[in-house]
Amino acid sequence: MAIAKYNVTTDNRLVNLIWVDGSSRVDYQYFGDVLAFDLTYRKNKYKRPVVIFSGSNNHKQTTIFGFGLLHDESLASYRWMLENLMEIMCRKKPSVVVTDGDKAMIKAVSEVLPELMHQLCAWHVEKNVTSNVKDDDLRGLFIRWLYVDMTTDVFESEWEQAAEDYGLCQKQWWCQMYEKKEMWASAYLRDKFCAGYRTTSRCEGINAYVNKFSKSTHTILELVQCLDMVAREYRNKEMLLQFKSINSVPVMTTCLRSLERHAASVYTREVFGDVRKEIEEVGALILISTKRIMNTMIYTLEEYKDPDVHIMSSFGQSTRKLSYQCNFWKKQGYPCKHMFFVIKAEHLKEIPEEIVLRRWRTDAKSVEQYIENWGDYSERGVIMRHGALHSASQWLFFLGAQRLSMFQKTMRGIESLCKELEMDCRAFGSSMRRNEEKVGEGNPMVRDPVVAKAKGAPKLPTKKHLGKRRRCTCCKGIGHNKRNCPEKGDNRQNPNQADECGGINGPGLMSNDD
Repeated sequence: MAIAKYNVTTDNRLVNLIWVDGSSRVDYQYFGDVLAFDLTYRKNKYKRPVVIFSGSNNHKQTTIFGFGLLHDESLASYRWMLENLMEIMCRKKPSVVVTDGDKAMIKAVSEVLPELMHQLCAWHVEKNVTSNVKDDDLRGLFIRWLYVDMTTDVFESEWEQAAEDYGLCQKQWWCQMYEKKEMWASAYLRDKFCAGYRTTSRCEGINAYVNKFSKSTHTILELVQCLDMVAREYRNKEMLLQFKSINSVPVMTTCLRSLERHAASVYTREVFGDVRKEIEEVGALILISTKRIMNTMIYTLEEYKDPDVHIMSSFGQSTRKLSYQCNFWKKQGYPCKHMFFVIKAEHLKEIPEEIVLRRWRTDAKSVEQYIENWGDYSERGVIMRHGALHSASQWLFFLGAQRLSMFQKTMRGIESLCKELEMDCRAFGSSMRRNEEKVGEGNPMVRDPVVAKAKGAPKLPTKKHLGKRRRCTCCKGIGHNKRNCPEKGDNRQNPNQADECGGINGPGLMSNDD
């Protein structure tokens, strides 16, 4: 199920390469709503940048979607990369893309995926602000705009006031940051689901992990093998977390035991920890008023120590629909304390199914609800079924390896099932063989890429590269010694002439300077 895309030059040298295995394609179908990618360098002998596509799974753990090897960091390379990634992933487009502030990357995303939200890494934005803003107060304002939850009206008002106070209206950098405000300002991202992604630090974490496996002398084959080991390590961690979520029972600590117990049964352990914090914070909310409009109850709440902020939530008693004023659920994907207050007030024992986001559930990768909408021969249907079998087989391998008797039973079952499936597939054997014979036809041998020129100024040769240059002891010049010094040329023309130091065989001719 692995697939790769590449393009070559006229002499069949590799230019760009992108490859994704079957498990990564399956993970993308479930968790590809948020996509992050970044470049890492010095991982191969061709000095080509390596791209790592990643996201967040239902355990809030980094999951790897694929890898790429680019010719350079140009707009054309980025555009080729994104177009082929979408083709490999069955044209499933993400809702959010998180990258750094590279101009070519931003333009490529806007051209290939114009309808999604492109979010800039908060760490890179903060670093950019630090290098361009020297005033501490103005820098503090940028940090506030970057992280603090506020409305767009408040942001616009504060921005205009800061531009007037510091005289920045005509500054080029200031205007550029305002043009990209929807990509970094918290006021424009407050209702956008990002699966915990605010920076590309997870990409940096993968890059650091790749350093354990890869070397700057690796060929393409060695690079692919090392990155495959990295992906396997991440999947092994996911399997351990899934095992923990299924087989462990957390200790109930809140007074809303029924809600907490239901949350523990539907969410993974990592998400459940965040949900339980919201349940605990229900005690810090104060009910101001309730109002009934037909079959809908409207609750007005305020927070302890913050009486100026009022939050309204409503619950339809006939429709069982929960409405909310804050954007917490839209951004995080799980209920907030205001929702749990209304749930408690309505004496509900379980969290309404409508606000339980499937991507955070323990059974998020269960395929039964998806394959019914896809035919037997559709590509996405094959991918989804492959994902279900892959997850089930991992669990099978884990159980079957516990004891020798269980291992033998598992092996007998696998052999019997394989024989049965092979008999069912004989009808398609001839067509499958014809397809296999076509593999490789019309595809010329791809040659290694040319070593790319590193970015930045070239390195100047050091003394180590130049070697030690000896100087003449007479004139202190370079390139000759005392015996062939030009300033002593007249003395060497007459070898029978005695020098000042004691004749032809005097000490002056016994020098060891050379």
